[in-house]
Amino acid sequence: KLAFADDYNKMLESPYLRSLLNKGEESIYELLKNIIYTDFKRYELGVKIRVADIININKQRISNEEFSYSLSAHFDFVIFDKSNNTRPILAIEFDGKYHRVDKKTIMNDSIKNNLCKIFGFPLERISSEDYLSKDLLKNMLAKYCI
Repeated sequence: KLAFADDYNKMLESPYLRSLLNKGEESIYELLKNIIYTDFKRYELGVKIRVADIININKQRISNEEFSYSLSAHFDFVIFDKSNNTRPILAIEFDGKYHRVDKKTIMNDSIKNNLCKIFGFPLERISSEDYLSKDLLKNMLAKYCI
């Protein structure tokens, strides 16, 4: 059944729905969206996209652990080239506090870094401790958005 206008507001109030992004990711999303839509118009911004949907995973080149992780993990942000068949050109991860203190999170970050290295896909990490500015992000994107 399709949801129509009356049902739509009820759906939005559902206790079962949650935001895709945390507060830190939301801040980065707004900055990236603004930069891409004003300065890099041939590119598109995607959020929370599964690693295996971006990287063509070759199971022979990685461990079973890395393969399983690639099927369940996501990139926080992916930049796509709209003029080249929506080809992904860059992933961006926002690393909050847990990325510095939680052993499991640190291990997962290491696996994701290794997958990107093995398959030659650029990954940039932004720490919540970094001072973020529009210029910093614009310069980061300029390295990949030719």
